[in-house]
Amino acid sequence: MNDDSAQPEDSSALLQQATQRHADGDAAGAAVLFLRIASAHPDEPVAWALLGGALVDAGSPSDAVDVLDRAAALAPDNDDIAVELAVAKHASGQSGQAIAVLSGRLARLGESERAHAVLAEAYRDLSQLDPAIAAYGTVLAINPDNNAARVAM
Repeated sequence: MNDDSAQPEDSSALLQQATQRHADGDAAGAAVLFLRIASAHPDEPVAWALLGGALVDAGSPSDAVDVLDRAAALAPDNDDIAVELAVAKHASGQSGQAIAVLSGRLARLGESERAHAVLAEAYRDLSQLDPAIAAYGTVLAINPDNNAARVAM
């Protein structure tokens, strides 16, 4: 008997492959695999967040914003997803929206170097130098070896 029914994909194996591709610098290839995972698990915010991160790294931040908006809607209290959404918004030229995503979360984000770095860059892009300098100062307080923040100051 010939069974032509489609077998469900092994999401664990796909996740491992996608993560490895992303780590190896193949963000576009990783995004293809993360999309398969997210499509198989549409209510899983982390799947959409991983796809969004890969899309940013693949040079498609506008597409990442759409995907990360979905992840954030599924997990509105997830600060890690909010940071990734802010990164994507900043990378797609939406600096004001990046700031808005993170503004209400700063107390909870505390020691997140990435969150403060994207805030600093977004403020700088909007020529809001005082908050940019303060955010860069926070980045340096978290990680004194952050050369990008040091140069920006």
